[in-house]
Amino acid sequence: MVLLALWIIGIGQAVSNGGSWLLAASASVVGVLLVIIGMTQASLLAGAFHWVIQVVHLLLGMLELRIALRVEVLQQHLTGPPPRDRRDDWLNRSAHLLGE
Repeated sequence: MVLLALWIIGIGQAVSNGGSWLLAASASVVGVLLVIIGMTQASLLAGAFHWVIQVVHLLLGMLELRIALRVEVLQQHLTGPPPRDRRDDWLNRSAHLLGE
């Protein structure tokens, strides 16, 4: 699910004004690698060194999350910060009044 969401974000990044084609391409390439390794993981390096494939799969997943974070930072830079939620202010004030 995370991979599918990142591909959608990558496509949005590619077609948006000021978006980064490099981020969109890297999200796509790393995503494809992640799918290939994930689908063939059981047959790669079977035996004592199978943990290497598991670590590579984990690192690719972490790289995908890092790309998603970079896309978010770029999008906030292009559009400005999101509007503040008034409920957060209310919660902070009520916590302050209750002495928490």
